[in-house]
Amino acid sequence: MSTLKRNISWNMISFVVVGLSGILINVVIGKHYGSQALGVFNLIFAVYIFFSQIAVFGIHLSALKYISEHTKHQLRQTISTAALILTCAIASLVTTVALFVAPLLGTLFHSDGVMHAWQYIAIGLFFFAMNKTLFSIVNGMETMRFFAIAQALRYLFALFIVGIFLLYDIPSVKLGLIISLSETILFVILFGFVLRNIGLKTKDLKTWIRRHFLFGYHSFWGATIGELNTRVDTLTLGIFVDDAQVGVYSLALMIFEGFVQMGVVLRNVFNPQLSRLIGLNDAEQIRETIRKIKRNTYFAFTLVSFVAMAFFPFFVHLFFTDAFDKSIPIFILLMVSFIIASGYLPFDMILSQAGFPKHQSYFRTSIITVNIVLNFLLIPQFGIYGAALATLIAFVSRIYFLNKYAIRTVGIRI
Repeated sequence: MSTLKRNISWNMISFVVVGLSGILINVVIGKHYGSQALGVFNLIFAVYIFFSQIAVFGIHLSALKYISEHTKHQLRQTISTAALILTCAIASLVTTVALFVAPLLGTLFHSDGVMHAWQYIAIGLFFFAMNKTLFSIVNGMETMRFFAIAQALRYLFALFIVGIFLLYDIPSVKLGLIISLSETILFVILFGFVLRNIGLKTKDLKTWIRRHFLFGYHSFWGATIGELNTRVDTLTLGIFVDDAQVGVYSLALMIFEGFVQMGVVLRNVFNPQLSRLIGLNDAEQIRETIRKIKRNTYFAFTLVSFVAMAFFPFFVHLFFTDAFDKSIPIFILLMVSFIIASGYLPFDMILSQAGFPKHQSYFRTSIITVNIVLNFLLIPQFGIYGAALATLIAFVSRIYFLNKYAIRTVGIRI
């Protein structure tokens, strides 16, 4: 088996573990704690993702790009050390600030549950940010088997902690600890791996800290928007509807996002390869690689999407109460958007990998603008169905915007 096929296989196995674990976590929360607790959990997680992107400040993207480009061991040591030091400093500051915004979040979402639950997830921001950079270092090294195992461990740890919650009947307000504790454990493993396989180097750090900071400065807005874009519907729903309806919507969204992660798996595998091809300025080889990846991705993802849409109603009726039946049409709408745009998901970071972090930010800003406008227009009128329709249109719009900026920068149509 070729290295590429082996890397894809390992990461797809990891995806299955991540997906099943994520489903089980949401099933347990929904069944044991109810739709309101599930809604609160997903609201604080949406805010958490936003803060985590500020905490990592795009440094993980800089680490991925430069470690992919440079193969000399000592240079990789310097690049990694500088990235981790800078992430540590910024993440510490952002985590401290985040711990004090709980009352503001409670007011914004009209929910005391959100206000009280936030502090338990906010304490994990530091380790989540550090793990983002550590994962990028591992990705840049193309040690994809460990990358896949570590991704799976993140969710297995979370699932184990959920079991402890049930065993000791820990109140739902502390559900955020599931994320915080799993990230803390994962940090120990990731840091140990990077320390053993690359090591740390304290010489010549000033140049690379500055370079990481500038790259992060130009790219973090795009990265933040990219992650926030997946939570716009949840956050907007939190403003206009109650926690229980957010919980119903988040069930469909959670399964949909699991399928989107399949595209992220491929993106992680192909990012280093595309980065090298772009660095060699081999336009024809880049075009051929893109065509092949897009064709195979569309075929595979369309097939699994139809299977998922057929089985989702059985899944809902098996594990949840009738209150969750509204999630079925929502899931179908979301999966239609996935089918249309799935072939483009592996190339979602090509602008950043090509050395155009500003344009990566422009690309992401364009999508989230569509998303925010449509959610605020449609949710007051159509509730959770309006959120699904807004997300569908915004998700598909990535095809137009990605091509627009790829042609302008790399000179290639995706």
